[in-house]
Amino acid sequence: MEQRDELMLPMTVQLTYDDGSTEQRRVPIEAFYTQDTNTLRVTDGRLQRVAIDPNQILPDMNRGNNTWTPSDTTGSSSTMESSSESSR
Repeated sequence: MEQRDELMLPMTVQLTYDDGSTEQRRVPIEAFYTQDTNTLRVTDGRLQRVAIDPNQILPDMNRGNNTWTPSDTTGSSSTMESSSESSR
């Protein structure tokens, strides 16, 4: 995830695994105090989908870039680095 502007807000990330189970993680604003990116490590299984701000609570100029699926990248791994325009 990437924070692109100065408005820093905590965000929720929803992880969906191959077996259909989901998990929500909260990324606190402190994660962006020293750097503009944050990496979530996933070791619980293969990811099928990742959604930033799944409940669309945060102000965001482009909600179209808040979802990642395996077809969005060339590699398949349980560790994912996602870059998304910050919520504004």
